[in-house]
Amino acid sequence: MGLLIDLWQAFLLCGLLSFGGGYAMIPLIERELIAARGWLDLGTFTEIIAVAEMTPGPVAVNTATFVGYRVAGLAGSVASTLAVITVPALVSGVLAAIIGRYGQHAVVSTVLCGLRPAACALLTAAVVTVGRGLALDLRSAVIAFAAGLALYRRINPLLVIAGSALLGLLLF
Repeated sequence: MGLLIDLWQAFLLCGLLSFGGGYAMIPLIERELIAARGWLDLGTFTEIIAVAEMTPGPVAVNTATFVGYRVAGLAGSVASTLAVITVPALVSGVLAAIIGRYGQHAVVSTVLCGLRPAACALLTAAVVTVGRGLALDLRSAVIAFAAGLALYRRINPLLVIAGSALLGLLLF
């Protein structure tokens, strides 16, 4: 039971302190799970992020679900998932009501303009966090470059994932 409470607290904290979406949450999740609690190593965490990205649904929720299952089975999965969505669901509901009512107000528009660069910085931190766990070799670089180019050319992300998996089969 203590482990479930620890999972709940870790993912509630991640949900509380993370702004900018699931990718922005990745560095905080990594710090909580690997550095602070030692539940996973960086390689396992990177694999979980890759699977969470490829499965339907928000990456933060998928990550919480997979990590919770890895650490404490089905009960851990449920605890982590519910914890990570609690605060964002409450905040989103309140913000939706405020923006719906005051969205055209100059102060609200200005605040939202100020949040966009911060969201980009949070996404950049997620890229750095996940990138640290990658094997830095030519094969990985080829797959990353091909995937990036395909996404830049607006190829369907599902096709990019499938193509990356195929390249992985061929190159590794």
